[in-house]
Amino acid sequence: MKTRINYCQVLFFIIIILIFSSCNNKKYLSDIDVKKTSEEVIANSLFPSMIDVDIGNIEKYYEIESSNIEDVSLYINASGGFPDELFISKSEDKEKADIIHKNIEKRKEILIETFRDYQPDEMYKLEESQILRYGNYNIFIVSENSDEVVKEIKKYFK
Repeated sequence: MKTRINYCQVLFFIIIILIFSSCNNKKYLSDIDVKKTSEEVIANSLFPSMIDVDIGNIEKYYEIESSNIEDVSLYINASGGFPDELFISKSEDKEKADIIHKNIEKRKEILIETFRDYQPDEMYKLEESQILRYGNYNIFIVSENSDEVVKEIKKYFK
């Protein structure tokens, strides 16, 4: 009789665990759609007039090899007169994500050099820019609203 009660208790706990684990709505990093995420952040008017850069040109802006990225999106200011930028990439593994992270740091330095003389009034955006890393995802945000953009981005990377 005691053995039967123990089996029932174990079965009960297993069922409870399964129920709670199936109710988990957490979005995992592998579920993030880079393009859709970028589009939604841009659509929330957190950036001025922005254009989507095609994959061939992204490689030029960030000096990245396509073999280091699985998915990527880049939006830049349409006029080119402002440093505003949103870059999101997904890499296959940590090593490739590390390479992309270094390329983002290089890109930031290039923007600083360019805008220091070209548009010094825009330097505050670069000083407040943010480079984020979530697993194999890299994100670079240049905006006067960078804190708000970070909050928006974090919604996707719970």
